[in-house]
Amino acid sequence: MKVLLLSMDFTVPGMHGGSSHVEGVVRALNALGHEVFLFTRKECGSAEWADQALLHPYYLPFARIGLVRMAQYWMYAFLGALWLSWTKGIDLVWERSRPFGGAGIQTATILHKKSVFELNEPLLYTFAAPAESLKYKVMARLLGSAARRASVVVATHSCMVEGLKPKKVDLTDWGADPELFAKGPHADTIRKAHGLVKGKTALYMGSLRSWHALRETLNAFSLVIEKEPQAKLLFFGQGELSVQCDQWIAEFHLQGHVKKIPCVPHREDLSAFIHAADVCLALYNRNFEWFKKLDYFYSPIKVHEYKACGKPVVASDLGNLRKLVADGKNGFLVNEQDAQETADAILKLLRNPALRKKMGAFNQKEVREKYAWKALVQKTLSLLQE
Repeated sequence: MKVLLLSMDFTVPGMHGGSSHVEGVVRALNALGHEVFLFTRKECGSAEWADQALLHPYYLPFARIGLVRMAQYWMYAFLGALWLSWTKGIDLVWERSRPFGGAGIQTATILHKKSVFELNEPLLYTFAAPAESLKYKVMARLLGSAARRASVVVATHSCMVEGLKPKKVDLTDWGADPELFAKGPHADTIRKAHGLVKGKTALYMGSLRSWHALRETLNAFSLVIEKEPQAKLLFFGQGELSVQCDQWIAEFHLQGHVKKIPCVPHREDLSAFIHAADVCLALYNRNFEWFKKLDYFYSPIKVHEYKACGKPVVASDLGNLRKLVADGKNGFLVNEQDAQETADAILKLLRNPALRKKMGAFNQKEVREKYAWKALVQKTLSLLQE
C-alpha cells in the first residue's frame, strides 16, 4: 500500500515528541511493507532521513507569518494529496491534525481514498480560543468536517473526539520502537563525559513549557541531593522557559548537579542518554489550565521511550499517565506539587538497584507487547478493513 503521511507541524526526523511520534509511525508502516510519502517541515540544520527504499520524504518550506503558514498547511496538503494520488497512486492519506488542518482528508474523500485523521489534542486546547470566537468556529468547522469524513480517527483521550461524530475511532496510546531503544551502547561514555555516577542519575526530557512541572522537578531534585550529594539530573529540552529554568537551577543551588542539554542530534543518541540514567521523570503541572478543564489527555512519547530503555518512571498521578505507570509496579505516581513526595520516590529508586532492575524489565516487556509502534499502526490499519 502507498501511504501519504502529512506531518507539517514538526520536522521529521527531529527531537520533539511529535517528531518522534511520526518517525515511529513511518518506521512501522515501512516495517509492515507499506511505501510512505512523507510531507514534513524543513528547518535549517535539521536532520534528514537516510535513503530507504520504502520512504520518500518531501521537505517543505514554511513562512514565519502565522496566517501565511496556516494557508500553506492547507495548500500543501490539498495539492500534495491530489498530485501524489494521480502520479504515484496513493492508497491511503494519513494526516496529523493541526490548526487549519484536514485538507488531506478532504482530498482523500473527493478521490474516494481511505484516510486516517490523527488527533493529538482537544479542539479547545489546539486553538486556545473561546468556543464562541470566529477563529474557533472556522477551525473547528474545518477539523470537525475532516474528522467526520475520515475513515478512522485516532486519539488518545475521549475528550479529543467529543462532539465530532467520527465514523470510526481508535482510542489508543502512542508508543516506541523497542529495537531502537533496547540498547544504549554509549551509556558509559556519556556517564564519563558528564561526570555521572552509576546509580545516582535521574533524567528529565521534554519541552520547557508551562504544562511541564519544571520548577517542581528542580525543587524536588534539590531535596534529593540533600540526601544523595552525588546525584545528578540530566535535563533535556528547549522552549520559552529555558531562561527561567536557569534561574530556578540557581534558586535551588543546583549548579553542578543539573546537566542542562538543549538537544541531541539523533534519537539513537537520546537512547544512550536514557540508558545512562537510572530513574526517568515525567512530571506534568496539574494546575495547567487545560489539564484542570479536560484531564491529562496526552500519551507522552517520552514515557514509552523511557520504558523501552528499561527504566523505572516517576510520573504525575494524572489522567492518561495512570495507564502507563502502575504505582509501585513499573515506577511511582506522585503529586508533583509535593516536592518531598517526589523526592522520596526518586530516592527510593536510586537507592534500590534491585527494584530498578525489576521495574525496568517489566517496562521493556510491556512496550514490546503493548506499545510497539508496529502493533499500534497495524491495529489502526485493521480498522480500515472492517
